[in-house]
Amino acid sequence: MHRMIVLILILGFAGSASPEEDSRSLIPPTETRAAERATIVFDVDAPATSRPMNWSHEVKAAGDYQIGGAWVEVDAVGDGVTLAIRAGGKEMKTVTAPAGSAVTRFETRLEGLRIGDVIEVAAVPRGGSSYRVGFQAALGTPTFSGLKIFDMQQAGAAGDGKKNDRPVIQELLRAARAAGGGIIRFDPTKTYFVEGGHCFGLQSAKNIKLEGNGARIVMHPAFEFAVITHAENIEISGFTVAHDPLPYFQGRILEYDLRPGTLTMDIEVPQRYVVPKTGTWLSRQFSRCFWEEPGLARVGGSLHLYMDRVEPLDATGRRLRVFFRNDMKARLQATRDNNATELVVPEKDFGQRSDNGLAFCVVHDSGRVTVRDVCVHSYCNMGFVPSDNWGPVTFSGVDIQTPTPSTELFVGWRDGWHVHANRFGILIEKGTFDGGLMYDDLFSPYLVLATVREASGTSVRLDNGRMTSWRPGDWISFWDLPQRERVGIARIATIDARQGCLTLDRTLDLSAAHYALNEDTFNRDMVIRDCKTTRLGKAASVRLRCPIQFQACHLDNIHFWIYSGADRPRPRGVVFEDCFIWDRLTLNVDNAWDIAFRRCTLEKTVVEFDNVPSVTMEDVRWIHSPREPMRLENGSRLHMSGRNTAE
Repeated sequence: MHRMIVLILILGFAGSASPEEDSRSLIPPTETRAAERATIVFDVDAPATSRPMNWSHEVKAAGDYQIGGAWVEVDAVGDGVTLAIRAGGKEMKTVTAPAGSAVTRFETRLEGLRIGDVIEVAAVPRGGSSYRVGFQAALGTPTFSGLKIFDMQQAGAAGDGKKNDRPVIQELLRAARAAGGGIIRFDPTKTYFVEGGHCFGLQSAKNIKLEGNGARIVMHPAFEFAVITHAENIEISGFTVAHDPLPYFQGRILEYDLRPGTLTMDIEVPQRYVVPKTGTWLSRQFSRCFWEEPGLARVGGSLHLYMDRVEPLDATGRRLRVFFRNDMKARLQATRDNNATELVVPEKDFGQRSDNGLAFCVVHDSGRVTVRDVCVHSYCNMGFVPSDNWGPVTFSGVDIQTPTPSTELFVGWRDGWHVHANRFGILIEKGTFDGGLMYDDLFSPYLVLATVREASGTSVRLDNGRMTSWRPGDWISFWDLPQRERVGIARIATIDARQGCLTLDRTLDLSAAHYALNEDTFNRDMVIRDCKTTRLGKAASVRLRCPIQFQACHLDNIHFWIYSGADRPRPRGVVFEDCFIWDRLTLNVDNAWDIAFRRCTLEKTVVEFDNVPSVTMEDVRWIHSPREPMRLENGSRLHMSGRNTAE
């Protein structure tokens, strides 16, 4: 057992550590930053002990809580440790950490707690095991009791969808900041036009609620809807959001010219769009074709086609010739062979761009942030990007849908949710998403692995990794390049993130090119629940590389790819419970651990496991089953329980 961080931080909780066990080491403990202390209600980093321990916290604010950064390390002596979490008098989770285990995690959600409820974490060693425990408990529900209300109409907003109301929004945000927080209230009958910058700038903001009440916001592209950084206790709720002009236009395909050196497509753009701009597009900008599959109205396939330029063919400006890059011939041929009907083209100045290189909604280095009841009809580049957050972040009732599915195929060009390096698992719930409206992925939770450049003793220098949110006390695991074997695990004692230099709390046998994974920024305990995708457009793709639970979701017209890829962690802990899934391609699980399907219905779906040593299928039902509904390759091992059927 390596002894490193031996301080219990007392922030509103009671612990049972004895005085002789509360000694401090020479290495500084993980500290809760001042900006986090209203959200992180207690923070434990306990010294090694062989005695039973108990920590408790009485809830002062009703709402949802999370246990994050949660770990137990047990030495090689004895029979291990049983750790139990209770809240409001109910058993929430029990974890057994075996003796000699590297680290056992126990992140947990504690939802719907009331004032006076008690959160308890109890650890009981068996057979003389010595162990250490660390965790944080965080309030996830924003609270705004007693804050001043700022009314948009009283402050002079037009709300007519024409006059720019951004100056009024900015004025009220400044006033709310000066007051220590506030509720900015919008009129549900109004449409607010916003241009000149992002709609809601919430950098270093605290205790602010944007209360839409059903109001509509129309933004000039390519500005962001919300930029929430270094913030705490924020809620945005009750808005419908669209762009004017749209960041794309959609045209009916007329004809092709695929001769060498030509590669063009002629399209006709309907009156519902403004007359498109023409000229040369950026080399990274791509269009997207669409074709219907037989028997599936407005459901089909698609390819992205990189463009060169667009020229008008007549005086109306609505008949256009689109020129493509020379390497697009095979894709254009496939587009024609599949009888594609439409081409979606990025608007020249706004499509696939954002004003500050950001996303539609950014939540970064923040905690206790909720985006609720927001319907998005269009976004210009990336959708929702929660990254490097130190506290809970929730998206509830956020819909991404085209306003007119009979004609419009598109909403956004890139990922719906691009999730990176969060300390508490993101919650996405009660959302509806039109199938394949994103070029990349509907959901993409991931982490970038760092690579060992050099190591000597406890000193390690890393490359890549995006280490800006790493902290002393974080657990870092090291892996061989195929990620088959863990080389070792240690905690950060000191860090210089800019130089990529770490001092560890112990010496490991590391060499150049080993991978390093921050186990504490791994998006653990991420949940997607009660969400549904629709049968519109192409299959919505989902790439998963982090632990995640899908609960009670209806996932129509979707394609899952669970895999690692270059400098990404090997997926683990992906669980589907009580879900309906129609994967129109093949549900691919490659090079992963601990994948489970429980009480799920799979329609016309083939599940293929490649190098997945631990797969669980429990009470899974296939309907309209293919002849071979499941394939296991390259050492994949399956455990089946309950009643699994194919019809």
